[in-house]
Amino acid sequence: LTESEVETIERHGWNHDSFLAILTWCQQDVRKAQKEGDIDGGEAREINQLILGLKRAMDGIYDYCEQPVPFFYIHFLSLLSALYLPLFALENAFSVGSDSWSSEVIT
Repeated sequence: LTESEVETIERHGWNHDSFLAILTWCQQDVRKAQKEGDIDGGEAREINQLILGLKRAMDGIYDYCEQPVPFFYIHFLSLLSALYLPLFALENAFSVGSDSWSSEVIT
């Protein structure tokens, strides 16, 4: 990054918008390199695809961080697991086991 680019980012803070600005500058550099003949069209397209893939991945991370899973949902899921899984295990044990084994567990 140039000094002016770093100043621009520091002025706005290191956040999602700064990240998008950096990716935009990267795409502008790729376009400039292509116009100057440093890279051909196929290389420019491949680099732009990589930049867009990074943008999609980072957008997913920012979306997850800005919208975390609700507190209630996590604990409700834990409660369902704590109740359902032991019952499911017992049901499978009874359906597979012999009659003498199931009578020993019940008594």
